[in-house]
Amino acid sequence: MDNTYKTNKYSLSLLDIVHVTSIRLNFNAGFVLLSSERENNFILAFWRLRGLLLKSDALPKVIASDIDLAIGNAINFVFLEAYHILY
Repeated sequence: MDNTYKTNKYSLSLLDIVHVTSIRLNFNAGFVLLSSERENNFILAFWRLRGLLLKSDALPKVIASDIDLAIGNAINFVFLEAYHILY
């Protein structure tokens, strides 16, 4: 997961969620436009993502993100069973 900083017409942050499969193929799992890079916005986006993954075995086991503290706290709040690693 990574967040771009206000690079669009409306000065909104874009959260890009990429999934990597077990055979090392990747695809875009979601895009979210955020009004600000605050923890509560990330939590809402991650709860929506979690709601799309209906089965508990479909939840991510490992989540990689940058060192953004708000993203890290939101990941640890929503995906309790996932390992959060930094890249």
